[in-house]
Amino acid sequence: ETIVRDIVWTVGRTGVVTFLKMAIPAVLSQMVNILYNLVDKMFIGHMKIGGEAALAGLGVTTPVILFLSAFAALVSMGGAPKAAIALGKNDKDMAERISCHWVSTHLLQHRDSRK
Repeated sequence: ETIVRDIVWTVGRTGVVTFLKMAIPAVLSQMVNILYNLVDKMFIGHMKIGGEAALAGLGVTTPVILFLSAFAALVSMGGAPKAAIALGKNDKDMAERISCHWVSTHLLQHRDSRK
């Protein structure tokens, strides 16, 4: 019983540590993105001509940009491990399909974000 409890504690603690190691960079990248947008708003807010309209436009588009950035992170962080798992199983066809969908999703997102 003690051995089982120690194993559960170790696996649980390792899972939390692994989660934090993976979550912290994602959170930091989103914070840098928000800081970048905040600095943009500060500079645009000081514009003498057209600053109000530009600031309104930036306020409307910021959530869209953050959503696209988060979606790109989701796709890239989800696609690469799935392709690696398929390659680990020696299923190259599945890995190629996953990579193809992953890349095409990025290209579609990039194309839509330029409109």
